[in-house]
Amino acid sequence: MQNFSKTKTYAFGGIFFLIFLGIHFFPGKISMFNYWDWNEFPDAGVPSNKYIQSVIDYHREFPSFARRWFTNFYFNLFPQKIIGYVFIFSEWMAMVALGFFWIKRNGSHLLPILLFFLSFPILFAWFPSQYTFEEPFLWLFLFGFISYLPKHQLSSMAFALLALFTRETAIFIILPWLWLEKRLSIPWGIIMVLGFIPFWGLSQNFGSELKARWEELLHYNFQNQTFAIETILYFFFTFFPTLLFLPGQKKEDRNAFLILLLFNTLLIFCGAKARESRLHLLPLFFILMRWQPIKFSKFHRKSILLAILGMILAGFFFYSGFWSPSGALVETVWVREYGILWGGLFGLTAGMLIFEKSTELR
Repeated sequence: MQNFSKTKTYAFGGIFFLIFLGIHFFPGKISMFNYWDWNEFPDAGVPSNKYIQSVIDYHREFPSFARRWFTNFYFNLFPQKIIGYVFIFSEWMAMVALGFFWIKRNGSHLLPILLFFLSFPILFAWFPSQYTFEEPFLWLFLFGFISYLPKHQLSSMAFALLALFTRETAIFIILPWLWLEKRLSIPWGIIMVLGFIPFWGLSQNFGSELKARWEELLHYNFQNQTFAIETILYFFFTFFPTLLFLPGQKKEDRNAFLILLLFNTLLIFCGAKARESRLHLLPLFFILMRWQPIKFSKFHRKSILLAILGMILAGFFFYSGFWSPSGALVETVWVREYGILWGGLFGLTAGMLIFEKSTELR
């Protein structure tokens, strides 16, 4: 497959990431980048060093986050007076680097990249309820692990170790990836053990902590109609339309993804705040990095009509009294607008798969 020129690569990626940054600084919307008028920090500027320092302190002190060495070490390198700028620049540039490296790796095979970066938890990464913190570094390190694995195992091991130090759940990508690539070995076992040293060292009360969280958060995710809808809805915001295109992927990749998806989803529904849909991204990243090309031709007219119908139906749902986003989500995130777009994509994708003239899965 022919690669894009450098000019096209940087133009495509640059325009998207400028829009991506602009979304988080959009006037009247409150993100971690644009945290200027919440009551807790009434004197905050843009960015709010006080607010971002409080986030960093929380991740350093709360047991579940304190185990993640990389981000705690990295952000503690900088003085508080500039920490807001460091946070925004570092997190955003990690996403930019991931996008550019991924485009160069895939050439003109852009569908998996679009599915990832246009998913709800990435497009609105630093809004409530995502509160993205270590994930941009995690995706970048996992990309390095995957990219170097075929020819430079030592470099791949270094990136895998960094990914585990960044977030211990990186094991859910590293282990099945090595299994599919038939690369499981004693050296890789040592790397995974080393990656869990921070986790073991700070987990004396892990059993009681985990039990308490599971009892609390399972109730939290389904406490009422609003939260139950968000729990299910944000799952589909993350994985659609990837799930509809899944039959076109290799059987072994598809099976590994579905097992990982089931396991990860149960963990999130029972032991995390499911509306923080960034937590769902591990299976998505796994399958999209292994994605096989799908050939598109012109959209069938019936597909476009189904897309319009999907947008109309989604509009009725999101602007009806049946469901309203909870808490700060109403004010800060384009949940309704994204839902209408999602409804249109659902109709278009379903139409393309129904009317086979539009799409060839191979």
